[in-house]
Amino acid sequence: MHDVRVFAQAFETYAMKNGRWPPSATDGAVPTGMSGELRDADWAQDCSLGGRWNWDYKTNGVTAGISVTDATVDDDQLLGIDKEMDDGNLSSGILVKNGNRLTYILQK
Repeated sequence: MHDVRVFAQAFETYAMKNGRWPPSATDGAVPTGMSGELRDADWAQDCSLGGRWNWDYKTNGVTAGISVTDATVDDDQLLGIDKEMDDGNLSSGILVKNGNRLTYILQK
């Protein structure tokens, strides 16, 4: 949860400075223009949920979102995280699961 909050703040800061979100990037890749905003080593490493961090811009059903692809934790653990951060439902709110992707939505 801490990493998501730190990354969300970095992307929001970028958007405020530049008037737009950065472009999408592949799993584990630091999005163009975000090297100074993200702690690159943390973003490029596997996340604590297993899987890889991913920045989604105008893709996967959101305008802007931080995703984890191929998380290795089970749905009960993800639901616990959702209860802490959102509405306790992995199919609604700002933290949603869609197939192998868990996304923290910054802009719908």
